[in-house]
Amino acid sequence: MNLKNARVLIAAQYAAPYEGNFIASLKALQHELMVKYNAVCAFAFPKSMQKQPWAESFISENKVYATGNANSLISGAEADAIISEFKPDLVHTHFDGYDRAFFDAARRLSRPTRIVWHMHNSLVYLSNPVKATYQFFCFFRHYGWPFLTAKIGGGGSPCIIGVCNNEPNFIRKFRLGIHTCEGIIPNGINIQRISQGMKRSHDTFSFLAFAGRHIQKRVDFLLLAADSLIKEGYKIRVVLVDGNSPTAAENLFSSRPDWLTEIKPKEDINEIFALADCFVSTSVHETFSYAIGEATVFGLPIIQSDIEGTMWNASNPSAFLFKSESVEDLKRVMLQVMAMPPELLSKRCAASAANIIRDYSLETWADKVVSFFQSIP
Repeated sequence: MNLKNARVLIAAQYAAPYEGNFIASLKALQHELMVKYNAVCAFAFPKSMQKQPWAESFISENKVYATGNANSLISGAEADAIISEFKPDLVHTHFDGYDRAFFDAARRLSRPTRIVWHMHNSLVYLSNPVKATYQFFCFFRHYGWPFLTAKIGGGGSPCIIGVCNNEPNFIRKFRLGIHTCEGIIPNGINIQRISQGMKRSHDTFSFLAFAGRHIQKRVDFLLLAADSLIKEGYKIRVVLVDGNSPTAAENLFSSRPDWLTEIKPKEDINEIFALADCFVSTSVHETFSYAIGEATVFGLPIIQSDIEGTMWNASNPSAFLFKSESVEDLKRVMLQVMAMPPELLSKRCAASAANIIRDYSLETWADKVVSFFQSIP
């Protein structure tokens, strides 16, 4: 695809309280498209983004379409109106919610528009067979039907960018053998927001984790491992960032243990990382963990489950893997990290930080996305 003077619509079902790495990534992509190719960019977000602290300045600096109802669902009429008005040559969607709407709108309005679906969300079947069967039909409707209709009715199929291999592999069976442009591009990290070299040691070795959706993050494994180590006589502390109600600890324990500190999410991630000696990711499903990358740049060693979604970090010298869902193996690795000489651990962390800065900056991410756009026939 020739990007010279192209009109690019970036549509993201994103309305989080903080800009974080994601909005910074979109800004970096827009900058590259505008400066190098004189492209014109517009954005589509759910209306709920207008209530977030970062929205006012973003809207004042960009052309933004605020879409959807209270549940952030965009209607076909809204998608038609945006495609008709902006007339994009390329639509780049994120987080699933805009995928079908803009693909269908481009087909209805006969716009010669390339569609790129950027997959960030982890896809997994529920254990309940009835719910899993319903999921199968939902997945086919979302990921299979557009490829089938494109083949039958003519026109291009959506192109796919995966943050890791999991999601493109997951949906491949729904594409009915229909080939499409596909690529794997790990997320970019806003290095500028991380205070490198701020790592500090604490009197009691402290492990940090971020809670989230329980089915994915599974911080209960860390809490159980820590509780067991405490009972065995080890002195450790766990800091858990948990904005859920009830928290993971409240669901697991009758009362909050003395060794646990629970805090709410903060925009300044450095304040959180400064509380820890090691970052722990116990996820059982993950596409890309910004937290792993940020903690590494900050200077923390990483303990992570051996799942495919975070294996991009496994080769770093300060990464320590444990068998996913195994509390005993997690305990083993926690003790391994605590026993490592501080000077050696510090050198490993510095080497890992340099690798992340080189390979996962926003600029590197934007370059890779632009190269993918150019590879589209």
